[in-house]
Amino acid sequence: MTNEELVTLLDQRFARIDERFDGIDERFTRIDERFDGIDERFTRIDERFDRVDDDIHQTRVLVENLDDKIKFVMDDVRMVDGKLDRFADETRANFAKLDQRVLLLETSRR
Repeated sequence: MTNEELVTLLDQRFARIDERFDGIDERFTRIDERFDGIDERFTRIDERFDRVDDDIHQTRVLVENLDDKIKFVMDDVRMVDGKLDRFADETRANFAKLDQRVLLLETSRR
């Protein structure tokens, strides 16, 4: 085999190796593109989780605020309930006094 033939043979083999490396590079490029797509999806998912976390936080704040307002309303209802009880007691007492007066008037007329 002459030097020229050997050089040609080596050039052909190196060319095939270069083609194989080009194919491997293309596969790695496609894999990188797929990973980029996966990274984008994870980024969108992270953003959604951040929004959900914010919504949960805002909901907790609203619930705590409502809880405080409900406690105030409960206190007011208890206060009004107590006032109504006192009013009912006073009204009963006044009607009892009125009944006594009416009875007294009725007995004095006879």
